[in-house]
Amino acid sequence: MYVLGIGGLGYKDSAAALLDDGRPIAAVSEASFTGIKHEGGWPHRAMRYCLDHAGISVREVAGVAVANNPWLPMREKVLKWYG
Repeated sequence: MYVLGIGGLGYKDSAAALLDDGRPIAAVSEASFTGIKHEGGWPHRAMRYCLDHAGISVREVAGVAVANNPWLPMREKVLKWYG
């Protein structure tokens, strides 16, 4: 069973990882493809790499895990307010 993990959505350091029955198959950051350090946003190139590396299509992925920290935007605002 394949699980695709994605992180860094909308923040920094977006990346993707693919697991097969809990074993890591591939993991890569979006910055590896764009050349921009700490690249944020949707990691579509990283996700494609993970799927291609395993030789599977997105239809074979049983689940997607999304790493998200809802407090991260608030943390940045507070740090700006208090310097």
